[in-house]
Amino acid sequence: MQEEPINHIPEKYLHNLDPEWKEMWNKHGQDVVGAHLVTIEEFRKCPAKYSFTYPTWDGPDVHDVQDHIVPVQDPEGTITCRVYTPSGPGPFPVHLNFHGGGWVLGGLKTEAAWCRSICNEAGIVVIDVDYRLAPEFPFPVAIYDCWAALQWAISSAKHLNIDPTSISIGGLSSGGLNTTVLAHFARDAVPRIDLKLQLMIVPATDMRYIPISVDEPVRLTPETCPYPSAIFCSDLPWSPLERESWFLKYYIGDDPETRTKILNDWRMTPVLSPCLRDLAPAHIVTAEYDVERDEAEHYGRMLQAAGNQVSMKRAGIVGLDVAIELSKRGHGKYITVIAEHLPGDSSIDYTSPWAGANFSGISGGDANALRWDRAGYTLMMEMIDKQTTEAKYLAKTDSTEYWDEMPQPDKIQSMTEYLRDLVIIPKNELPAGVAFGIKFTTVTINAPAHCQHLQNLLSQPEYGSVPFIRRRVSRLQDAFISKNTKLVFNCIGNSAITLSGVMDSKCYPTRGQILVVKAPSVKQNIMRHGAGYETYVIPRPFSDGTVILGGYMQKGNSYPNVKEEESASILKRTGELLPVLLNGEVEIVRAVVGLRPSREGGARVEQEKISSDRIVIHNYGAGGTGFQAGIGMAVDAVDLATDELRKLGQKSML
Repeated sequence: MQEEPINHIPEKYLHNLDPEWKEMWNKHGQDVVGAHLVTIEEFRKCPAKYSFTYPTWDGPDVHDVQDHIVPVQDPEGTITCRVYTPSGPGPFPVHLNFHGGGWVLGGLKTEAAWCRSICNEAGIVVIDVDYRLAPEFPFPVAIYDCWAALQWAISSAKHLNIDPTSISIGGLSSGGLNTTVLAHFARDAVPRIDLKLQLMIVPATDMRYIPISVDEPVRLTPETCPYPSAIFCSDLPWSPLERESWFLKYYIGDDPETRTKILNDWRMTPVLSPCLRDLAPAHIVTAEYDVERDEAEHYGRMLQAAGNQVSMKRAGIVGLDVAIELSKRGHGKYITVIAEHLPGDSSIDYTSPWAGANFSGISGGDANALRWDRAGYTLMMEMIDKQTTEAKYLAKTDSTEYWDEMPQPDKIQSMTEYLRDLVIIPKNELPAGVAFGIKFTTVTINAPAHCQHLQNLLSQPEYGSVPFIRRRVSRLQDAFISKNTKLVFNCIGNSAITLSGVMDSKCYPTRGQILVVKAPSVKQNIMRHGAGYETYVIPRPFSDGTVILGGYMQKGNSYPNVKEEESASILKRTGELLPVLLNGEVEIVRAVVGLRPSREGGARVEQEKISSDRIVIHNYGAGGTGFQAGIGMAVDAVDLATDELRKLGQKSML
């Protein structure tokens, strides 16, 4: 009987895992004993035995490689900085790399291939810093070794043939944390060191939730950890939560009092930084399946909120609607969908799976919003009536909606023209504080199932066998993935704020918090629209009694954590709106925070010609109306590309 691999991949990761990574792990990693299962002394005897990523290739040849001994302090000693120099006269821009390894593992061999490749491809000097490691050199020695290396590079600029005015720094994981701290040091130095970039790859920015014990696994909960990725990914075979505990054991110790003190030091927990303003431009790279994904993205949003230039990116319902519309018009075979997040993923910036997902009067009263609402409602109702394939997770549902303030006359008139079974509620039947109310038949949507269903449909031959590529792009031009890509539909949501080539100053996140509950007796949709709040009860069709309770519409607020007082408010308000929720059957499954991609003046649907043969159709900024407005927006977006789509020799790309 064949034994099960030591580190098999749990089923929950298989659907969205990159096939190449899966193949590589199954071939090289699943039988490797995790480093956290042995002592550091045992690991150091044979690193390759405990790490399937232990480097076996030094990387490509570079013009020149030199090791330099650099003096460091606290405690006094020396470190080695390996300098990779490209061919050419110089002086060259320079990038300092701080390797990963939890401040415990790693060295000059760890990321040599990356350093060599960047040196050649970017034509810059790369300095790989061999900072001292724990447990011999615990916190904060590694940080100050890296700082000493940066200062040494500047003072040795002439000798190293580098340009001291063109410096970037970066690191992976623990090296990413070192990078965040050095960006602060550089800003505060006298004279200031103007870094061109701080590159953080899967950085650790808040490890306060990491359990002390390595030997006794602790199950994280939303009450003990504010980051969903840490909870979901705690059993990752290549980087489990216990591995993080193992790193911290050696770097900051396992004495509870000492750990608490260090973890409350912003140099260990950058999200606690007293001042995030005026830092170097940042680029943050996260991995979908990584414990530290959400804390890194939270830090990125904090940097953005403080006014810094930050690049980070996400396929929601708006993008899927465009792909479906293109496919229905016969262009499926020309489509490629590129997205950082795909159906099945969970992230604060990827709100489609957590949406209440219905048609409602939540949208504005401008002409575009009214037109998209009418189109979305009419088309979804027709899909349900005709039982089309796309309507599998759509359902007709009785709905009641209240407004604390009278809607605009144009909005009321528009709704009366197309909503089915519409009844305007007499004023004497309205609850206290309500100015206007209606009853009608709405459309509710099982959001996560619907998004997954649309992706599955698009992957089928009759829809064009559309490929889905998981990729983060940092520049709009990177979406043109080949010379044959002539048309891009830009449906990027919140990334419109930071994506180079877009950077739309009108965009902002709108924070929402919801409760996912089980309440099988709830069969109707009911909503109340107020100033600064939204209260809603939305049953999720074709589910096991799941209901979405909400909520909030907090403009410009990107706070990522669940607030208990808001959950309590949601329960109170929804119970007042629909008393059946107070009958004791409601089971709270989870509380979720999401950032709706909003835009001043409404969603942007327009064409932009960025070169003689390349066109972008912008289609983003729907806020909380993506499911109801998305179909109408998709029709408009594809209409804008009619002329280009006639040229079937070109490749359309979402």
